[in-house]
Amino acid sequence: MRLNRFLAQAGCGSRRACDLLIQEGRVTINGASITELATQVNPGDHVKVGNRLLRNEPTITAMLHKPKGYLCTADDPEERKTIFALLPGHWPRVFYVGRLDADSEGLLLITNDGDLSQRLTHPSYKLPKSYDVTLDREFDFTLAPKLLKGLFIEGKRAKFEGIHRLTQSTVKVILTQGIKRQIRLMFLMLGFNVKRLVRTEIGKLHLGDLPVGEWKLLSQREVDRYFGAETLKASPRPPRAARPRKVRTASFGAKPGIRPNSKPGSKPGNGNSAKPFQKSFRPAAAAPAARSSGTYAPRPQSGSGTYAPKRKPTGSRAARPNSPRPAPPQRRGHGRSQ
Repeated sequence: MRLNRFLAQAGCGSRRACDLLIQEGRVTINGASITELATQVNPGDHVKVGNRLLRNEPTITAMLHKPKGYLCTADDPEERKTIFALLPGHWPRVFYVGRLDADSEGLLLITNDGDLSQRLTHPSYKLPKSYDVTLDREFDFTLAPKLLKGLFIEGKRAKFEGIHRLTQSTVKVILTQGIKRQIRLMFLMLGFNVKRLVRTEIGKLHLGDLPVGEWKLLSQREVDRYFGAETLKASPRPPRAARPRKVRTASFGAKPGIRPNSKPGSKPGNGNSAKPFQKSFRPAAAAPAARSSGTYAPRPQSGSGTYAPKRKPTGSRAARPNSPRPAPPQRRGHGRSQ
């Protein structure tokens, strides 16, 4: 038998949890530490987790009608009544699946099968559970959409999958979640107090006429019929929506890392422009033209025979570079005679 299966049957958890125990080096076989997941356990081997000696015990799965006032715990410091006091003492180590608080009653599963516990409690399977809820007064079904849409409890959205009327003050509630005291808190948020809460179904398994405080063993055939791989199938994860490609937008003068918004009346230039636009860049300024070194090219002018420096035309003359330059006025003492 494979080691993780041996550990799961001994009540150490699911096979995945047992794989972690093996990889952490907490499992020994005949005194040797084991970290190989493919290790096989032979008859007569001494398998320990820490200092606890495990035995290959038979798989047990049972249904229990939990009474009111019993705790779902293996050890209570205040020595209150627990559900394990209702079970035979010669049973191997077992654990409950899907707890009920002390004030609740009804169907509870008891097993030492770690794989079964994983299937029943993992959120991806969305196992429905039904409850009969008695309120302090008649329920107003105009409030039912709020319970089906969901209410926030301790930062989590809690909702019912269904709610149906049974009597004037009793309703049937269907859940797939497992938030602590979910039903009581959701009704309390709408102004109703729960007087009695009984779990009647887990998946296709019904409580039936099992007396309060009694248990019933389930055969492997019944376990496969109610909770087998063909019956319970994990819900496929929805495909991840394609994220739109982010387009960088900015306004002139905006600080880096600040996205513009579309608030009306916002001032542009501070990262909150009303209409974001594509980021643009100013072209680099052209290098200034080198100034003349003062060298004058001889250019004869009509009339006076003087020479004028060769300068770049500006103004209206820039559009007419071939137009004749007017002669500068004659100044005394600066002309040269021919």
